[in-house]
Amino acid sequence: MQPALLIKSNVGNWELGTLLHRRDGAAVYEAGPRGSLNVRAKYVVKLLDEGAATPDRLARFVAEAGAGRTVCSMHVVPVLAVHCRRAPYYFAMPRLVGKTVAEELAGRRRFSVATALHVARQAASGLAAMHQAGLMHADVRPSNIFVGRDGHATLIDLEHARPTGADADPLPRCVPGTVEYLAPEAACSRHRVDGRSDLYSLGVVLFEMLVGRLPFEGATVEELVAAHNSMEPLRLREIDSSLPADICEFVRRLLHKQPLRRPQSAAEVVDELARFEIAYLELRAA
Repeated sequence: MQPALLIKSNVGNWELGTLLHRRDGAAVYEAGPRGSLNVRAKYVVKLLDEGAATPDRLARFVAEAGAGRTVCSMHVVPVLAVHCRRAPYYFAMPRLVGKTVAEELAGRRRFSVATALHVARQAASGLAAMHQAGLMHADVRPSNIFVGRDGHATLIDLEHARPTGADADPLPRCVPGTVEYLAPEAACSRHRVDGRSDLYSLGVVLFEMLVGRLPFEGATVEELVAAHNSMEPLRLREIDSSLPADICEFVRRLLHKQPLRRPQSAAEVVDELARFEIAYLELRAA
């Protein structure tokens, strides 16, 4: 079904156009300042349905807007304007043109080594900025990494962003499509989580970009959580023996069960991925 085009619909100073998608009581529309909207809209507005504005959902919506306003990075989607003190609740962002990593994987199943490194390094740079600001992304997965036509990668969907070191709150995210990327400690309410949980999730995404499949398998949420907590991930070189051994070892470190055995900061991950990018630039493929 094609999204419907809204005619002369406005919120605040924004004119809304095509409905791009709707999820969890919120809709995202093409948008522009009043009187400027056209088919090449440069902005989007995320609008929370009034009927969905329960205290918990509104708190998450406000937190998402706040994270986008707080973090300053070319690899984290910025929030440009916020209206969350009273209904209608909405915020505006630049419109990104391209595809998510999930959409790219669906189309070609895997990335070239160099392209996977390039995307992962940019995502790690966005995480470094978030962690520097005292926030975790807390939902790093292929559908939340957007790749522009020029190869520029941006972290999107900050709905689950939270202060680093917060108690794990797994229930809202232990659902198909997210639990596949959830760090072991993030799926257990007895543990506190920090930026290293984001790095684990990024490791799962990098694994998937390299070989087109996930490191853990399970038919149910419970099986997947158990696999992340107790099973060793599939070995990358057993799936594709052409992959460089040092990259495979780095991904293995990202996927370590114990946060202390992973890289300890997103900045460290950025540096390591940049080194790999330079070393394996010749592996880049169209």
